[in-house]
Amino acid sequence: MSLNSKTSKCYIIKAALFIILIVLCPYITNAQALVTGKILDTRGNLIIGASVKLIHNNSLIAFTITNSFGSFNIPITKLDSGNYYVEVSHIGYTGIKRDISFIPANINFVLFESNIELPTITIENKSPITKRGDTLNYDVKTFTSKNDRVIGDIIRKLPGIEVEANGQIKYNGKPITNYYIENLDLLEGRYNLANNNIPADMVDKVQVLENHQPVKALDSFAFSDKAAINIKLNSKAKNKVFTTAKLGIGVAPFLWDDELVGFNFRKGFQFISGYKTNNVGNNLQSEINSLTANQFDKLSFLNKKQDILFLVNPATPQFDEKKYLFNKSHLVYTNSLWVLNKVSQLKLNVSYLNNAFEKNTTATTIYYLPQDTVTINENQHQQIKNQQLLADLGLTINSKQYFLKNNLKIEGYWSKEKGLIEGATNTLQDLKNPLYQIINNFHLISVRGKKRVEFNSNSILKNLPQKLVISPGINADIFNQSVPYDLLTQFATQKTLGVDNYFAFRTHFFKFAQSLKAGINYQNNTITSNTFKTFNNAMQEVADSFKNNLHWQEIKPYAELSLTFIKKGYSFEFLSALQNLTLIRHDEIRDIKNSTNYIFSNNSLVLKKDLGPYYNLLVTASNETSVGSINQNTLGYILSTYRNISNNNFSLQLNKNYNTGISLNYRNAIKAMFGYLSLSYGFTKKNLLSSVLFINQLQSKESVLQNNNQKNLFLFYSFSKYFIKSKTSISFRGNFNQSSFVQLQQNLLSNITNKSNSATLSISNKKSNFIYPELNTTVSRFISIFNTKNQVNKTTPVTQFVENLSLNFFLTKNIIFSPSASGYFTSTQTSSTNKYLFLDAGFIYKKGKYNIEFKLLNISNIKYFKSINVSENLFSSTTYQIRGFNAILQFYLKL
Repeated sequence: MSLNSKTSKCYIIKAALFIILIVLCPYITNAQALVTGKILDTRGNLIIGASVKLIHNNSLIAFTITNSFGSFNIPITKLDSGNYYVEVSHIGYTGIKRDISFIPANINFVLFESNIELPTITIENKSPITKRGDTLNYDVKTFTSKNDRVIGDIIRKLPGIEVEANGQIKYNGKPITNYYIENLDLLEGRYNLANNNIPADMVDKVQVLENHQPVKALDSFAFSDKAAINIKLNSKAKNKVFTTAKLGIGVAPFLWDDELVGFNFRKGFQFISGYKTNNVGNNLQSEINSLTANQFDKLSFLNKKQDILFLVNPATPQFDEKKYLFNKSHLVYTNSLWVLNKVSQLKLNVSYLNNAFEKNTTATTIYYLPQDTVTINENQHQQIKNQQLLADLGLTINSKQYFLKNNLKIEGYWSKEKGLIEGATNTLQDLKNPLYQIINNFHLISVRGKKRVEFNSNSILKNLPQKLVISPGINADIFNQSVPYDLLTQFATQKTLGVDNYFAFRTHFFKFAQSLKAGINYQNNTITSNTFKTFNNAMQEVADSFKNNLHWQEIKPYAELSLTFIKKGYSFEFLSALQNLTLIRHDEIRDIKNSTNYIFSNNSLVLKKDLGPYYNLLVTASNETSVGSINQNTLGYILSTYRNISNNNFSLQLNKNYNTGISLNYRNAIKAMFGYLSLSYGFTKKNLLSSVLFINQLQSKESVLQNNNQKNLFLFYSFSKYFIKSKTSISFRGNFNQSSFVQLQQNLLSNITNKSNSATLSISNKKSNFIYPELNTTVSRFISIFNTKNQVNKTTPVTQFVENLSLNFFLTKNIIFSPSASGYFTSTQTSSTNKYLFLDAGFIYKKGKYNIEFKLLNISNIKYFKSINVSENLFSSTTYQIRGFNAILQFYLKL
């Protein structure tokens, strides 16, 4: 082919392509139709990832997102008639739409910021109890029913937790060490004020802090196998002041039950303050009792009120106190905590209680003696008025490097008691038994690297002046040469000064935390007493044998060594204490002075082993030697009640105690299952033997120098479980106790064995939205056996069966009907079974911040209750006057 022909062909092809391009040009132009633009915010910033939609006649025809330059580009392959518009959106901005009049088009959009509310997502945890480390979290809502008013109502239902009759909380059988509210210890052991007052709907969680060590500086240095409670509040209770009020009024007789309580729980401040008053049987004393022990108070045994003189009191029945307590009570309290900084707190706890009680009982008391029995029949009428003022100012600094705690307490008790005994003759008793004491507890720990330097100081000053007047004069053959006389007056005063100081040095020795402690304990006690008779309007001393002026001094330097080993799953603590006691006693009445010196070695061992994730084993062993106290050492007689006198032969009481125990504990938070089995045995060697002698109905107690032993066996068990699917709680717990000892009765040696056992079953179910039932059943049995000269005698065994059933019917959203029944059945082999069935009912209307409750109590109108008690060689049958049918209307309000 020639060159010209090739060139011609090339032109032909180009011409053809040009023609095709002209023909297809409209279509190509149509394919390049674009909608472009940028997306900006109000500040001119580019928005990346915004959604851009092209809509034609309400149908989506194209979609894109803006690139890294905030730009978009949407090509349109075919243009049709109709409306076009662009829709732009992005999270956090308000969406926008704009119509398109011409295509191609270039449009810029400006988006305005907006708050987008995301849908609520609920994550349901099927387990009501969760565990993280050593902390258990109880979901309060799971265990709450509509009729629960305060947090204490819920804590009683939590598996693994027990609440005793006095309000003390136990976890797996052991008392808690601390009670926190939002991690702050506001109440210093008086946590009934929180349990009985904080509204249930203000609490989010109840936490159990296992193996709790409240002192941060002692982490890994001090062993702890006990737990603490922490109350986690919800938003309704935090950072605000709120108030609860109750106004109650009733009849048969006129009744009142009123209270006003204020709360404030903030990050840097907490307080609970209030006023309560009632005459419906609520004992307000329980609200201010301390239920925890101060681990650093070496003089705590002196803090309690230990009276010298008493009225003869009926035995406490196994019975609801509200039913037999006739009271008029007033309680004012304030509790404040200031958080000074991250580690420091200042607390002030003040309370004033004014109580008045009346008790009316008919009692038959039988003392089983080796060759005889003594029977005492009495009608007892008592009027008791007491006042109590408690003030506690505390400063705490608790950091990992430094711990300081000081509590200054001022306590006053004023009590006047009157008792009328109706028997063969009427006897009137008039008792005054006040107590005044000042207590200061100081503790300091300083961290020096891996060492801890510790100083502790406890001191107490107390005065206990008491007076008992009995008219007419009793036992004229003993007190007035068998001539009747007018009055018998017993004075007794005890004064005490106690101080205990120690230094301790803690460090690590190999893998052991070691503590070396040196200290000194000093006590100065005095008891003075005298007995006077009034005859022909003249007061005369009875005799020197009824006088005491005894001085008692203890000087006790001591040293302690403790070794602690803590490893994951295993804990070990050994404590050994050496004490050198110098005891100086001086009886000024008889001019007898005695100084003795003793060296004691006391030891204890605690082993704890985790047996897998759910079980742990605890083994304990200890020995301790103790001496008696001043009120066990008086040579002169003291008339402690109108029919009890006692003295001592000046021999010092020495007890050597040996104890061992083993406990198996189980807790499974996932399955909401808890349990424990605890067995302990104690053996005590004594050098003094108690001697009891009856002269007519006057009981005389003395101590005789003679070696003897006492044995104690205890068994405790518990099981509790919450069934998640059926919403059922079940718990079963009980105990067995056997003690044996010897005693001189009517100058004959008797071996005495006491046995008691008790078991309680509790079941509740909240599966239904209509009814919430609760059942509690308790069976108890008591018996005492005594053997004298191969003659075996037994007190009548006593078996008691108590059953409580309550039903809560949720009739509407706001109305609850709450009937309940309590059955008490007591049987003995020598008398007919005592049967009582108490019926109560209540109607509750709940709406918002207020509740109205109407109660009908003791509908069966039972007016007397007979209780039977057995102790040692004593059998008592006591009939109590109780509250008959009564009704009360109560208004509850939260502000």
